[in-house]
Amino acid sequence: MCTRGGGTFVAVVAAQLFTEGSRWDLCSLDRRQRGLLRPTSSETLPAGPAILVPEDRPLLIALGADGRLGYGELAELTGMSESTVRRRLGRMLREGTVVPRCEIAQSVSGFPTFVHYLADVPSTELAHVGASIVNEVRMCAAIAARHGLLITAWVRSLPDTRRLEAHLAERFPHLVVEDRRLTLANPKRMGHLLDTEGRSIDFVPMDMWS
Repeated sequence: MCTRGGGTFVAVVAAQLFTEGSRWDLCSLDRRQRGLLRPTSSETLPAGPAILVPEDRPLLIALGADGRLGYGELAELTGMSESTVRRRLGRMLREGTVVPRCEIAQSVSGFPTFVHYLADVPSTELAHVGASIVNEVRMCAAIAARHGLLITAWVRSLPDTRRLEAHLAERFPHLVVEDRRLTLANPKRMGHLLDTEGRSIDFVPMDMWS
């Protein structure tokens, strides 16, 4: 995560990622609808870092632009054979190099307010707190910074930012929110340029090799 203050960019390094946007749940499906979904092979985030190799670059760029592309379409775009696409994509999914993510325009999600909390949690409680709130927030990470925990969430209204904060304090007495910030506009997410409603209108490849 990068924040800007005093005219300079400050990088906040995540030491451990407990959850991120691909796992956030709107809870809009009933039990029957959830039962129709194919179960995932793992319910946890990959323990180690993603493995990036130059040979995967064309696939990563194509999938970043449109994660719904089929094997045949990916083969045509990358110049690979369909079997090669299947093999490499299967490996990247298993390793966590790519993570499926179904995103929604924030304006129509029912959660239009984007809030960030910087919190202090004792080191002995950090892993427990981080793992316990993964179903309630968009992102939670232990960070190497003055405050040990970064939490980001989408909520229904500005007053709900305080209600969520109070809820976290009640559940975790050792958690102390030291700073809170709002994102008033989000023109870009995961490489996609967004309009004022939060809908994708263009794409800038997240090319780690360029």
